[in-house]
Amino acid sequence: MSRGKWAIVLAIVVVLAAVAAAYAAGQAKAVPVQEVVRAKRFEVVDAAGRAFAVLSSFGDGSEGLVLYDRADNPRVRITVSPDGTPIAVLYDSHGKKGVDLQVPPGGGGGGALCLYDTNGRSRVMLSVLQDGSPTLVFMDGEHKIREVLGLLPDGGPFLDLSDKDEKQRASLGTSSLRLSESGILRPTESSLVLIGKDGKVLWQAP
Repeated sequence: MSRGKWAIVLAIVVVLAAVAAAYAAGQAKAVPVQEVVRAKRFEVVDAAGRAFAVLSSFGDGSEGLVLYDRADNPRVRITVSPDGTPIAVLYDSHGKKGVDLQVPPGGGGGGALCLYDTNGRSRVMLSVLQDGSPTLVFMDGEHKIREVLGLLPDGGPFLDLSDKDEKQRASLGTSSLRLSESGILRPTESSLVLIGKDGKVLWQAP
């Protein structure tokens, strides 16, 4: 065999030996993968070491995940409360609630979505009651219920309007009205009832 061919063979042997050595070194440094990792707190940090996601148990007894913005303000919090209620909350840049979503732990529906104003007061709540009827509630700045739109368990639609003392003053549809003069009035889907401050009917049609 000529010297040129011997040189080619030698080069191939050297390359194969280097590849085998690299592979063996990699196998020697391989770290076993753990199937389960247990800890009280996990943090995901950026290049500067700032935590922007924390999975932990909290002082109120709940467990969950909190996401932070670049100013270290909590913006998203997803937790399970001590009684088993799952809760998802979205915050504004000042740490005040903007949206709150939760479902009762007992099952059977009954979830609720709340929207908050800039002062952190709940102003709108969309929920499904335990009897399956959907309801949309509007509240004023004092957290007083002023308007309720929904369906009764039998499917009857209604719209109720209340004054600042949460006394019902007008109703459209099938809402059951509790009146001081006649007990409970049960209108039809096309009914409109106006009620005075004293709880008496001012006008009704049909």
